[in-house]
Amino acid sequence: MVTETARRVGVLRRRTAATLVILVVQFLVGMSLNPYVTIPTHHPGAGSGPYLSGALSSVLWSFTDSKGPISSGTTGTSVRF
Repeated sequence: MVTETARRVGVLRRRTAATLVILVVQFLVGMSLNPYVTIPTHHPGAGSGPYLSGALSSVLWSFTDSKGPISSGTTGTSVRF
């Protein structure tokens, strides 16, 4: 019979492995998109004074005005992690 601790360790290992796989996929998709995506120099959050409000504006902009679902998907995955 499996103890409660062993079961929890197994669950933790599976979740850790799943997170690692998602991060590797995100890295590969992001690296394959980099040569083809150009971020404009003038967009919300670019060159703004306060860093945190500028970063928030940039993330919101990347969801709404990005170049397709793959770019939005990688941004969403980054925000989740």
